[in-house]
Amino acid sequence: MFQRDLEVAEMLPLCQDLQKKHNLADVDMLTLAWKAMMGAVEWNKKEDILAEQSMRHLKKYASLLATFSTQPRSELVFLVKVQEFCYDHVNFMKLFHKMVLLFYKADVVSEEIILKWYKDGHSSKGKSAFLSQMQPMVEWLQNAEEESSEED
Repeated sequence: MFQRDLEVAEMLPLCQDLQKKHNLADVDMLTLAWKAMMGAVEWNKKEDILAEQSMRHLKKYASLLATFSTQPRSELVFLVKVQEFCYDHVNFMKLFHKMVLLFYKADVVSEEIILKWYKDGHSSKGKSAFLSQMQPMVEWLQNAEEESSEED
């Protein structure tokens, strides 16, 4: 599906049929979609081109991922899969925080799950690199959360 460059509107019914046919949970569909979409592209080796290429690709399919990101558990599992992918594909390590921000803006992962991942839900693979990358976003989320709770 991803290799044929189908639009999300065309892919979604196919994915939902596949999910029903094989009785797959949303978390399984999310993981499968992530692996398929990242494996369907010949990624550029140059860091700046890779950043642009990957963000464009992820933005295109974020709404598909959001469809299957319906439970806190699936969001957390997904975030760990993204972390592990970036760790296993070294060229993506510096892009992790950009991916998370894109997924946050696209409602694939929530603020609560990002904070949980940061606190204790992350993988040990590349832990210190990813945590330091995410620190500014986490601080921003925490400050926004404190400000909104002060307003209530």
